[in-house]
Amino acid sequence: MDLQKQAEAASVKKVIGNLRSALSLRTAREIVNGGDFTNITPNGIMHDLLSDKPSTFIIAVHTANNTGTQVKGSWYDLQGGGAAAVNGNDIVYVLKNTDIVSTNNNGRLHYSIEQDLEDTDGDGIKEVVGLTLQLRNPDPDLVDFYWNY
Repeated sequence: MDLQKQAEAASVKKVIGNLRSALSLRTAREIVNGGDFTNITPNGIMHDLLSDKPSTFIIAVHTANNTGTQVKGSWYDLQGGGAAAVNGNDIVYVLKNTDIVSTNNNGRLHYSIEQDLEDTDGDGIKEVVGLTLQLRNPDPDLVDFYWNY
């Protein structure tokens, strides 16, 4: 059982790392082409950033308030539901083994694309200078989940 948990944790970390890398590449491309960050995810679906998608990606999207039947061990693009997601920029993994992380997460790992804002020209208005994939958690100091495996 421990090997299965280690494999699940490694798989999730790999997908998140790949998404972060893909997002960095897409962000760099947008900066070079003029910085249009309004449509960073192809077709409004985050997993489309990956050229090699894991078989556990569920294409169906869900709203934040009604996640429907969730298949354990699967990834979902989250859309709608007000503050929970914007333009398909949230992704959720439903854990098979909820004890692979010790963070209170209701059996789900939730990440979202967040804008990096900076006042680049001194006019007091912050402009988007980049994008990052971040953990969605009520604790603002938590950078990633506390992994047990």
